[in-house]
Amino acid sequence: MDVPLLPREGIGPFRLGASLDETQSIAEDIEGARVERVTASRGGEIRLLVRLPLFEYTIASTRGDVVSSVAVSRFIDETADVHVLLGETDVFRTPSDDLDEILRARYTVTEEFAFEVQELAMIFANHSSHEYPEDEEGFPLYYDYVLVGDGEHPAFRAGRP
Repeated sequence: MDVPLLPREGIGPFRLGASLDETQSIAEDIEGARVERVTASRGGEIRLLVRLPLFEYTIASTRGDVVSSVAVSRFIDETADVHVLLGETDVFRTPSDDLDEILRARYTVTEEFAFEVQELAMIFANHSSHEYPEDEEGFPLYYDYVLVGDGEHPAFRAGRP
């Protein structure tokens, strides 16, 4: 299964700017998906958690009923036939150091809280409790989370005035 990362547009079948109801309907039509709608106790963010057998999406709305970000989490099974693609680069199978170099060569990045590619409104991070492959120093070899947003999502303002 190929899951395209579409900068400033979305991930896979989920699009920024779509209504949450429309997005939930798309999610519920995916075979094997379990969909849960959650409202955050602080800030009023609404999330759709879309759990598939091999990986999951987190779709968020920070402004009413409009999708403002879509995130995908890395598959747990290393043999999973899932490819999360930015162009032709499989971001969950390319070592994060190599992916960093590829992205730095093309875009402006910041690394205050995660690896943020501002022009693409994308954030790459490692924040899972799963035991993914590690390098010699014990750091995760790959990113395990990618968020595509509209640039207005709070994650893009973290640490900024």
